[in-house]
Amino acid sequence: MCSDPDVTTVQMNGTEDYIIIACDGLWDTVSPEEATQCIVAHLKEGKGIQVKTFTNDQNSISVPLFSLDNIDSVSQKLVTLAKEKGSSDNITIIVVFLKPIENLVNITLLKLVG
Repeated sequence: MCSDPDVTTVQMNGTEDYIIIACDGLWDTVSPEEATQCIVAHLKEGKGIQVKTFTNDQNSISVPLFSLDNIDSVSQKLVTLAKEKGSSDNITIIVVFLKPIENLVNITLLKLVG
């Protein structure tokens, strides 16, 4: 056991969508690339997205709306991934979104269409 934390300093440039803060229970089994893929896949799966349809006399449009009730499941997905990859350590994860969730969901949805 060691009381000296691993600390990394990264210069941010404003293009970052989120930060994953986690202990070695995640990072010993999951690479940063895998963690990123997990978050993107979570958004693509539509977790936390509800589709609301607006109609008038002439048109109907369906709009994806993000539900903040399910945002905690993003960290849980990473915990599950770490366990599936063999982590037996404690797993603590915080995902801090640096941009509005709605924007990230819409960008992810647009990439699926495009």
